Amino acid sequence: MSQIAIDNGLYLLEKCTEIHNTCNKLTNENAQLRNELEQTIISSKKLSKEVKQLLTDVKNVSNLEWQIAFDKQHTQSLTTELERLKSQYLGIQSIGIASVEIVRRANLITSKKETLVLSSKSFELQVLKTKCGVFKQHLADTVEQSLMKKYQLLPEKQNNEMLGGGITELTHKLLLLIRSIYYKGKYNYFSDAVWGNNPIKKCDSFSVQETSPRTYTPPLDKN
Repeated sequence: MSQIAIDNGLYLLEKCTEIHNTCNKLTNENAQLRNELEQTIISSKKLSKEVKQLLTDVKNVSNLEWQIAFDKQHTQSLTTELERLKSQYLGIQSIGIASVEIVRRANLITSKKETLVLSSKSFELQVLKTKCGVFKQHLADTVEQSLMKKYQLLPEKQNNEMLGGGITELTHKLLLLIRSIYYKGKYNYFSDAVWGNNPIKKCDSFSVQETSPRTYTPPLDKN
């Protein structure tokens, strides 16, 4: 009976030892599994972060693709606008060159016309001055001859008075002539109101030639 109890005790001891070993083994395995679980959790967290980063990168890539597409479209629009502006600039440039050339030619033609007009006016003025000079000389000669005739027929006192009056009248008529030339520019004849009942012939009837002024010297009294 005691032997059976001993055997049972030994058996129980053996079983307890076996159970203890199994528990230790399970404990070790549990610790190992716990370590692996912790590593798995750490790896999961790391993977989660990486996944989040990947999602962020994907979103950024999508935004970049959209931005690239928009920039491409905007670039095409700018290229089209640039071509249009270039064509418009070339058109304006050609029109501007043509306009400048037209204005230059018009100014050249106007300058030539003005030069011709000025030359013609200058020539006409010179001819008018020459004719007036000839007319003045002819007038002086006529008055001189008239005074000489009257001087020979009248007494010396009356002759001197008439000579002075004739010179005064001649000076007045010359002043009227100069005023008429200044205000009218051209004239062909003088009215009877200025020169009396015998109007002077047109200036064109006199030949244009150089004449020297003459002075009247009364004859010496023989007495």
